[in-house]
Amino acid sequence: MSGTLTAVMVEEGEKVKKGQQLFRLDSRGTRLGVNQAETALEGAVIGRDNAKRELERQRVLAEKGTISPAVLERAEAAFNAASNGIEAAEVAVSMARRYTSDSAVTSPIDGVVARKLKSVGETVTMMPPTTVLVVQDQSVIELRARIPETTLKHVKEGELITAYFGALDVTRPATVVRIQPTVDPQSRTIEIVADVDNADNLLRPGMYVEVELAPPIAKQAPAVAPATVTPDTKSPVASAKRKPAAAKETP
Repeated sequence: MSGTLTAVMVEEGEKVKKGQQLFRLDSRGTRLGVNQAETALEGAVIGRDNAKRELERQRVLAEKGTISPAVLERAEAAFNAASNGIEAAEVAVSMARRYTSDSAVTSPIDGVVARKLKSVGETVTMMPPTTVLVVQDQSVIELRARIPETTLKHVKEGELITAYFGALDVTRPATVVRIQPTVDPQSRTIEIVADVDNADNLLRPGMYVEVELAPPIAKQAPAVAPATVTPDTKSPVASAKRKPAAAKETP
């Protein structure tokens, strides 16, 4: 709905739960609409009761033969119309109450407030829609990397690969969920998409990552030195001094 922000209960970076209230709009106009709809419903009930009494009176007269059938039919039609008016008024009350509840917005998911775009006192609209907050579910990070087409025989959907985040010196397994259908004709690479668990909220979208097309080494195996990641002045993506089989990309 459209209106003026009267309260924003969260800040950027704050964790929120599903159902937690995020912000509210000025609902004075919608409350007035509820009062109007309820008044209209009361009037419809009174009209229905009057029509019912008139119908009963006309039926008595019809039984005595003092009125024509047409008069009784008109009384029955008036009563039916009044009854339908009550149903319409009840729907109007329900819609008005729903608009009032829409003035308070809750989070649809567990997540983190990634962006706060509006503040108290600003006007938001339904058409075109105004974005007030952006809530992200960061429990699982989507990792995207381009690999040479010749390595397709070494990776399959559902397999584990290794993701190394140099900024945090963290290595985590990633599950390949999708291999894009087309190969870039210029670079002869293809994009893979993998999910990385982030239940601890340590990883951040947009971080540099080095991907190795092999599952993580078991803990009991000999330790392998972490990859050395250095800035590449010719590319926005970090380059890795490691075996050529490794690919690097951003999630």
